[in-house]
Amino acid sequence: MRLRPCGDRMVVKQALKDEQLPSGIYLPEFELDNCNEGTVLRLGFPGTAPAEVGERVVFVSYGGTEVTLDGEKYLILDYKHILCVVEPKGA
Repeated sequence: MRLRPCGDRMVVKQALKDEQLPSGIYLPEFELDNCNEGTVLRLGFPGTAPAEVGERVVFVSYGGTEVTLDGEKYLILDYKHILCVVEPKGA
């Protein structure tokens, strides 16, 4: 990961979702423009972060700045834009 966020920011990989069309056909793993869930890849100041690297988070809709690096899209979000951490089942 070549992106190093500054200050109270994090790099998040936006979640991909499977979409089912009305006909019942699934379109596998496409990126939703308004999807507000993703996985934390890197932190600016780890001690003050609301989540850890590798955790899934829900963030405000249309929050952050989208960056494309080597053909991959990432979001850079302020810590204050994180609404909650998605805990694994059974946690």
